[in-house]
Amino acid sequence: MRSFIVAGILPAVLTPGACQTGVLGTYDFGRAAVIGAAGEAAGVWTGASVRSGFAGDDLVVTYRPRLAPAAAEQAVYTARYDQVAAPQTECERVGADGVALRVWVTYRCRTGVAPNYTLLVR
Repeated sequence: MRSFIVAGILPAVLTPGACQTGVLGTYDFGRAAVIGAAGEAAGVWTGASVRSGFAGDDLVVTYRPRLAPAAAEQAVYTARYDQVAAPQTECERVGADGVALRVWVTYRCRTGVAPNYTLLVR
């Protein structure tokens, strides 16, 4: 009986072409909306919504799970030093959350002249 249940659920979960919806993470108030809009504009996910809670805003995204890295890096968003207290920390956290959810396979945070951090994913 369990094998039939697993056989029915597993393909839906692991099918690369099937969209999934999940909580990417909880971020500072107002930041989830910024990250969600930037990721949608970049084409990383097809939809984003925000649920406010006690600890911050949950970012809920609809995406296609990645099982292999993309051929080229793609910029998702930039954490700007004048908008975020710790832009490197936020960038690293969003990047790690995306890997955990399989929105992307790898990431890096690139800095420029100002202490801004751009999230690049594959």
